[in-house]
Amino acid sequence: MKINEISAVSVLQDFSRRKIGNDLEYTVNQGILKLWRLNNNLIAELHIDSKLYIRGRCVYLNTLSPQAIADDIIAESKITKTDVELWSASKMGKIGGAVKSKAKAKASKENGKKGGRPKTSS
Repeated sequence: MKINEISAVSVLQDFSRRKIGNDLEYTVNQGILKLWRLNNNLIAELHIDSKLYIRGRCVYLNTLSPQAIADDIIAESKITKTDVELWSASKMGKIGGAVKSKAKAKASKENGKKGGRPKTSS
């Protein structure tokens, strides 16, 4: 059950600025759920992967299960499981492609000797 539409995002931004770490951390179906205690309530942040996280907009009662909180965050953000999987795969490919290595440099040189990238037929 959610209570008060306070700006939980603003509170988390302030905690981050002041380097206040989370109080609780749970593994849920969507990733890692980090929780901060605020009085008798919880403020949540769902980490789907190392670069993608969603902050809950509401304060949650401390009687809810971590999975219920994570499900609510996903529902209120309107992100589907497919969106997360596509984004994660795309992001992983982008990160992997940006890495510089001797093997990639060598392959690029060899491809250049063969004439480089094939011409498109358009």
